[in-house]
Amino acid sequence: MGFARHMARMKAMSRGGAGRGQGRKPLPAEERRRTFSVRLPADVLDWLVEHAESSGKTRAWIVEAALRHSMALEHRAERRVKRLTP
Repeated sequence: MGFARHMARMKAMSRGGAGRGQGRKPLPAEERRRTFSVRLPADVLDWLVEHAESSGKTRAWIVEAALRHSMALEHRAERRVKRLTP
């Protein structure tokens, strides 16, 4: 290992990052679901997953539907605030 490569590796390690060529470790399935379900109620997420599996939809479809749902919730909240403020 050359000196420059060694110094680059030491710098990466001091930052707490992964070494050269190292990626992030993937999360287990339950962790992925937990991070995703933070933004959605559990019943909505369950419905999306069941509907996607039964109709052969892709994971991208689930993400799009989740975004549409959260945007609709935000829009409703904004309308409610506008209606309540004088």
